[in-house]
Amino acid sequence: MKKKILKGLLVVALVASAVTGWIVYQGYEEYTRAIAERPVAQMFADEMAEDDFVYADQLPEMLKASVIATEDARFMTRRTTLDYIALSRATLRNIRNLGYVEGGSTIPQQIAKNFYFGDEMTLRRKVAEYFVARDMLKAFSKEEILAIYINMNYYGDGYDGPEAPTHGYFGVDPIDLTDAQATILAGIPQAPSHYQLSTNYDGAKARQLSRTESTC
Repeated sequence: MKKKILKGLLVVALVASAVTGWIVYQGYEEYTRAIAERPVAQMFADEMAEDDFVYADQLPEMLKASVIATEDARFMTRRTTLDYIALSRATLRNIRNLGYVEGGSTIPQQIAKNFYFGDEMTLRRKVAEYFVARDMLKAFSKEEILAIYINMNYYGDGYDGPEAPTHGYFGVDPIDLTDAQATILAGIPQAPSHYQLSTNYDGAKARQLSRTESTC
């Protein structure tokens, strides 16, 4: 009986290993196709060449801190490509909810998804995102990566940021944002159609208060 159980477990382990290997292979193939068309360095250069791109040294510290607190709390201190704590938490939530409700993606992974892969949520796609994120972290500083992330975000009311919303909402350049303005702006991209200031200032303000508490 014990031998049958061990044999069954071995078969399960072999099948799981084969499936995992196939998924990793497919994800790596998708990654290689993506960067062959547009290498990570080229993507960064293209984005930084945009007329409205705002570099890291022109972004207020409170905006950067609020974005990190909202999206990827361990971004600046983490030494690995993946956030294993967030990934474990997301996996448990997904199991409890019997579906995909949280991804545990880091800021570099979100950049990879935005510029290369779109919103398809598959294991193959997550593997591809991992390899792009790994390349990103090898080639660029975290300040540069964070600036790309803040610049790629949509802030509601037709504003791709951060220059347009700081002018449109507050009438100032990004570097001149107050701490309160920075925290309210950082909370919009997770649900821009809901938190855009023209239609839900009170909701955005409530979110701003929670961001202030988490970054103080």
